[in-house]
Amino acid sequence: MQVTLSPDCPDCGARLKRLPPTRHGHGHVYCLECGHDFGRYEALAARFRQELDTLEARLGLPPAPPAAP
Repeated sequence: MQVTLSPDCPDCGARLKRLPPTRHGHGHVYCLECGHDFGRYEALAARFRQELDTLEARLGLPPAPPAAP
């Protein structure tokens, strides 16, 4: 399975996603239109956070404070 950081679904191009109710730490993000599996929510969020941190560093912005749990 190829994981992408794009908000668009690689299969159908839709942007809407669904997160089915599951136990904490086991939720997968799916495309609302075709059902493409984007992977675990936590992993997807961590990849977005890493990309955002890299972009902020390149722009010379100070690191963001950690989010409260």
